[in-house]
Amino acid sequence: MLRSLALAATLLIPAAAQAAVVSPTSYMYYAAPNSSGSAYEDDTYNGTLGQLADGISATTDWQPTDGFGAPGPNVGWLNVNPLILFSFDTVYQFSELVLNLQDGKGIAGVGLADSITVNGLTSPMLTGNGTAFSGAWDVTMDISSLAPTSTLMVEVHRGFQWTFLSEFTFSTAEATAEVPLPAGLPLLLAGLGGLALIRRRKS
Repeated sequence: MLRSLALAATLLIPAAAQAAVVSPTSYMYYAAPNSSGSAYEDDTYNGTLGQLADGISATTDWQPTDGFGAPGPNVGWLNVNPLILFSFDTVYQFSELVLNLQDGKGIAGVGLADSITVNGLTSPMLTGNGTAFSGAWDVTMDISSLAPTSTLMVEVHRGFQWTFLSEFTFSTAEATAEVPLPAGLPLLLAGLGGLALIRRRKS
C-alpha cells in the first residue's frame, strides 16, 4: 500500500520541459541559390519547402553527389551569401540551429562559411564535426538568446566562392510543457512521511 502511494506521488511530480526539433512550415529565398538547370539548385523546392528542410543531410564530400551534374543533397550559392527566411506554425523560444554544410577547403572554390547570422545574432564558424580534409559538417549555433518568434532570417556569410548547404535543423526548449503541480501533493507527501514513521516505530 505504502509503495503504491509513493509511486502515485512520483507520477504527480511535474516533468521538466525538454528540447525538441521543430520543422518550418515554409522557407523563402531572399538570395536564391544557383539555378538555370544547375546540379546545385534546390531540386525539390516548390515555393514552400525543399531540400533544406527535408530531414536529409549530406554525409559525404559534395563532388561524388553533386559534382557530376546529377541532383544531390546540397544546394549551392556562387559568389553570394545565402539569405533564407524560415517560417514556423507558432511562436517558439528557439534553443539551437544545426546547419549541415560543405567544407571543401577551397577546392573548386568550395569552402566553409565564415559565420552565420540568425535574426541579427551572429556566430563565427568555430565548432563542427567532419573530416580533417573536406566533406559534410554539422555546425551547431546557440540561438537561445533570441526573443520568441515564429520566423527566423538566416544569413550564411560565405568564406569562398561557393557555399553548399544541405539541411537546417531547429530546436526549441518549450516543446514539452510542464505538468502543473497538484494542489494536494504537499499533503499527500506529508501523509506518506507520517505512514512511514508509524510503520518504522511498529517494527
